[in-house]
Amino acid sequence: MEERKRVDALRKVREAEDKLRELTPDWPAKMTVWEESIKSRPQLAYQWETLRPVLDTSGGQKHYLLEDGSILAAGYAPTKHTTEFTSEAKTTKIGSLKLELLNDPNLPLGGPGRSIYGLFGLSEITVLIGPKGKPAEAKSVKLVKATSDANPPEKPLDPTFDDKTGKKRVTGPVDYAIDGKTETAWTADLGPGRSNVPRQAVFQLEKPVEFPDGAVVTVKLNQSHGGWNSDDNQNNNLGRFRLSVGVNPNAVADPIPARVRDALAIDPARRTREQVETIFSHYRTTVDAWKSLNTEIESAW
Repeated sequence: MEERKRVDALRKVREAEDKLRELTPDWPAKMTVWEESIKSRPQLAYQWETLRPVLDTSGGQKHYLLEDGSILAAGYAPTKHTTEFTSEAKTTKIGSLKLELLNDPNLPLGGPGRSIYGLFGLSEITVLIGPKGKPAEAKSVKLVKATSDANPPEKPLDPTFDDKTGKKRVTGPVDYAIDGKTETAWTADLGPGRSNVPRQAVFQLEKPVEFPDGAVVTVKLNQSHGGWNSDDNQNNNLGRFRLSVGVNPNAVADPIPARVRDALAIDPARRTREQVETIFSHYRTTVDAWKSLNTEIESAW
């Protein structure tokens, strides 16, 4: 039943996008202009250093450090826990932190989360930073702004993750990961076809910190939006993710989804039809004149 709905929704989206292209014969030229305009966006100039942490083993959940610096969670999946990762950073100044969520064939629906839906609930993220070689001097830093390419509206936590406490828990935009409340959580749930894809979030420090010999960075990921019983697949944990630090204190998440950015990196003359359609599906959402048909597509989803 759900697969039929998905196929029907995709058909409606394709029909609506075909209609847009038919009504606007010069769309390739206009899309090229848009493509050129986003090449100068500051997100592409940010410099990030990937953290390669000592892996946390608390709570029984296993973590594996992959070649690209990402962390894969596996094994027993606790429903409420905080994972802690400590890394050394070579950079002498830190103004922001990036969290990338990645797909993996070992995760439900490819991830990027470990829940049965391939999603997650990040209840809170906290960061401690200190000078390299002096762990006792590490101090908590305040995160004052969060941005992401996935910011769903607030909604009650799915009944799948009922913890039998009766407390109201919700999921929503990335701001919920730094609001100091464990009853709110950031998720990347944007609906079928849009959720099980790579996502990213960028967090700005209130004040940049500097250490001439490098820093030790500890990131704590509170995941308290699981259910009451881990044996019933009620976890709502991060599945595969990567942490990075950056110098720029004003860094923000790239609004262009990773799959679109990957397609844009291909020379226009060498792009497949699928890559062109991937770019177009994002580009059309930026065109004000297509608002009514974009709304029609949203309703299909």
